Amino acid sequence: MNERFAVITADIIDSRRQVDELVLLKGELKQFRSRALLTDFNVSRGDELQAVCSNIAELPVLIRHLRYRCLPLKLRVGVGIGVIDPATLSVDNSWDMNGEAFFLARNALDKTKSGQEKTPTTIIASQDHDFEVAVNAIYRLIDLILNKWTAKQWETVHAYENNETLMKTAAVFNVSWQNIQKICKAANWDAVSQTEIDLAYLLKKQFDLV
Repeated sequence: MNERFAVITADIIDSRRQVDELVLLKGELKQFRSRALLTDFNVSRGDELQAVCSNIAELPVLIRHLRYRCLPLKLRVGVGIGVIDPATLSVDNSWDMNGEAFFLARNALDKTKSGQEKTPTTIIASQDHDFEVAVNAIYRLIDLILNKWTAKQWETVHAYENNETLMKTAAVFNVSWQNIQKICKAANWDAVSQTEIDLAYLLKKQFDLV
């Protein structure tokens, strides 16, 4: 079986009204590192981001981290899981690669734009209809939660994830640990975190990674 990769292609919502934020984003993306990435995120076509993920099980966390890095910009995210032309795998920039995964990502991104609302959305395409129905149903609910997060909730959850304990996170913001707990509870962080773990398991099973 050919190795599968996940191509993440994201479109910035209302990019024309946020020129200054776009300039800052390019610098921010240079600092975005993940062991799951085969290529870094790069901007093309003015308002689209793209990268290749080599560890498909890391997708749920990677997508959320991308959304955090891009704030206050909001994203529509299309993910294509499939093969990539081996002749292009040594290229540093994903925009210079090609293969099935890129076509699937583009199709998924186009589907995120089919609605009239400019709402951050995630759609995954893999050429397995049943799997897509299941995983995209889950993502509709995850996106519904994340789209309600305030800037403070994003910052707090990110810090808590990095520091691992309420006490250490509270020290970062110079507040009580009860305050951190309250913010994370309001953000439904426990549910989001567990869902990401479950999604990682489903991705591993689907693509024979376990």
